[in-house]
Amino acid sequence: LGRGAELGILIKNAEAIEQASNVTTVVFDKTGTLTAGNLSVVDIVTFHEDEDGLISLCASLERYANHPVGDAVVLHAKSKGVLLEDAEEVKVFEGKGIVGTVAGRSIIAGSVAFIKEQGIDTKALEQDISQFEQQGKTVLVVADTKPLGIITLQDRPKEEAQVTLQKLKKRGKKTIMITGDNRFAAEAIAGEVGVDAVYSDVTPEAKMTIVKHLQSNGDIVAFVGDGINDAPVLAQADIGIAMGAGTDVAIEAGDVVLLRNRLGDVAVYFDLAVKVMQRIKQNIFWAFAYNMLLVPVAAGVLYPFTGFLIKPEFAGAAMALSSITVVSLSLALKKFKPDQSM
Repeated sequence: LGRGAELGILIKNAEAIEQASNVTTVVFDKTGTLTAGNLSVVDIVTFHEDEDGLISLCASLERYANHPVGDAVVLHAKSKGVLLEDAEEVKVFEGKGIVGTVAGRSIIAGSVAFIKEQGIDTKALEQDISQFEQQGKTVLVVADTKPLGIITLQDRPKEEAQVTLQKLKKRGKKTIMITGDNRFAAEAIAGEVGVDAVYSDVTPEAKMTIVKHLQSNGDIVAFVGDGINDAPVLAQADIGIAMGAGTDVAIEAGDVVLLRNRLGDVAVYFDLAVKVMQRIKQNIFWAFAYNMLLVPVAAGVLYPFTGFLIKPEFAGAAMALSSITVVSLSLALKKFKPDQSM
């Protein structure tokens, strides 16, 4: 655990070490985990608002969302000097969208599916939305009683994402990406990083269902995430791995926290946990074999046949040597170095 902390990996419980070598599937959230989480606004299409007005309405709501999409819209608004209004009666629907009152108007912002759930006709947007989604962009729709506009955003995979997934595959683990984003955006990222399977348009509740389904099929599942809506899944997974820059709720729910927020530390954690278990088994074997051999000798088993008897002071020294050996083997873990190769 001490070596893990030195490497920026906080392991909260012994089970996270014991189970690591048994994990068959590692499931990743997309935004902020496999991707940098630095979403940027790419396109703004307006229908009944000017561009600044649309951004103001959306950002005034989204600053309460505590989500990378909302953060990107707010950052864009501030960079453009757009004035934000106070929002009231704000309600966040995790993984779907947000509603509230801005400047006396009921405003909704979220996925096209969420906008439809609110009873708003989106037929006029479908061609634009389809085009943006095929470009791998995340589409955010803003509406009141009718669609007001579309804001698209795009993210990039973390530099170490592809290498990390390749390392996990070499260690015999299947990799899966789960995201609330549309299929095209999900597949674009999945293709770049090389995951084995991808689930798109997934709600927070559906994430739980997917993990439970994997577990029911006999998989030992580790989940890696960073958001508020990842907390229940982190708790459900056999091992929950939280990114250090994630929300407090996610960090609290995780069995393992990557303090440096480096995706590559997922592979380091698995390697360290496996090494620790190997050392524990070595220590148990050594202590068992040592005592099975020397305790009977110290008790005088050989005396009737050979006249050999270990003096008490030598027996005590031998016992101390056994303890020193076990401790020394354990301390050798301090020299553990992360695998830098492919």
